Amino acid sequence: MSLPIAFSILSFLVAVLSLLAVAAVHSRLRLLERTALAPGSDLFAAEERRVPPALRPGAGQDAALILQLDGICPTCHVLAETVASMEIPGVRAVALFANADGAAGFGGGLDSAGSPSPAVPVPRSR
Repeated sequence: MSLPIAFSILSFLVAVLSLLAVAAVHSRLRLLERTALAPGSDLFAAEERRVPPALRPGAGQDAALILQLDGICPTCHVLAETVASMEIPGVRAVALFANADGAAGFGGGLDSAGSPSPAVPVPRSR
């Protein structure tokens, strides 16, 4: 076997492997389009909801915006105030804290009793 023929065979094998890789990526993207980008699809029918009820959207709401906040972080305070002042139709804003002490630092309408990671609705100004 001469060098040009060996190089041609090697090039052909690389081309075939590249084509297979492109086909695999394409099929994964098509699966993603059918599942994650369409949550109401039949592929999710058997999936159970693993989101706690305190973090789920309320009645008549399409989504929940969950803010994972720290009680001592000044940026978290600004973020919570900004989200509370926003009017996002169909979206429930929820503040999630690592512990009850963090929720206590936010005051005003934040329920921090009980669980170590309370999920508390962000008060909305109207």
